[in-house]
Amino acid sequence: MKPNAVYLPLAAAYGAAVALRNLFFETGIFRIRRVNLPVISVGNVSTGGTGKTPFVILLANMLSSWGLRPAVVARGYGRASNETVVVGDKPDVLRVGDEPALIAQSISGMVLVADSKRKGAERVAASGLADVILVDDGFQHRSLARDLDIVLVTSDEVYRPGHLLPAGYRREPVASLSRAELVVVTGCRGAEELRRARLHLSWLEGIPIIGANLAADDVREAASGRPIDLHGRRVVAVSGIGNPASFERTLKELGAIVAAHRAYPDHHWFSARDLGALEADRNRLGAERIVTTEKDAVRMGAHGGRAPENLAVVSVRQEIIEGMDVLQDMVRRIVTGTREAT
Repeated sequence: MKPNAVYLPLAAAYGAAVALRNLFFETGIFRIRRVNLPVISVGNVSTGGTGKTPFVILLANMLSSWGLRPAVVARGYGRASNETVVVGDKPDVLRVGDEPALIAQSISGMVLVADSKRKGAERVAASGLADVILVDDGFQHRSLARDLDIVLVTSDEVYRPGHLLPAGYRREPVASLSRAELVVVTGCRGAEELRRARLHLSWLEGIPIIGANLAADDVREAASGRPIDLHGRRVVAVSGIGNPASFERTLKELGAIVAAHRAYPDHHWFSARDLGALEADRNRLGAERIVTTEKDAVRMGAHGGRAPENLAVVSVRQEIIEGMDVLQDMVRRIVTGTREAT
């Protein structure tokens, strides 16, 4: 993707600021604080669309299956509040944000949103209600010490040069991956694709690289919750996520005929006008259903209007295609305190 030349000087200034900030943390000028629970961070070096939320859900459910009590700390991007909130079973999505709301519906454990992830982690640690903390989107939140830094990159992103913000989509240079302890290549559709990605990232000496891919879990009617089959069905897709192409690919893998796809910016709050436009699209194109993601579904109706009656919701899960043993071993070492000193 060619950058807008107008933004290149700003990107250079941004990069200098990022480098200086990282240097201050590495030299101890900026303090890194530790809490009295194991902390696992899931993050990336880009602005979104790497599948962090499903990966956090995978980790939380894995920890729960081991008899542990995970807690997720998130910022709640785009929410209408800056207060620290424990997310309940039926959250106010405007107050907590779409991703924390979805995580809370998908795991057994505490989900806490806070503008400061370090302060959020301190609150979780003081509560006595968790055994391990998962920090959603924590790679750049360096003031909180973590025991395991997991960084996600998409299989497409591996090969793109990726300019820094605002000229491109990178939060940090790709060289920052060297701070990670585990790299997960997401959107990886097979062992050969993972092999090529590993070759391209071979400069990350000593850092394990595993592969993951989003897979459709099920499709349900939003109003009734009943499972439905999209195979051969003409649909209008709608998404407000970081990687809309991945959603459209999922729909085609399910056999749906995508008549149109309205792709909004990530975390888009749907207005009554947006929802009306979707109904108009469906009628104009002769589509049977409007189909969206779980993350988008929790935002529909929050700003007025009603979700379409014929809305279908596709839930996805992050599947580890290669390296589950590596992931489990690294996480187990952290939560049992058997990690080798470094």
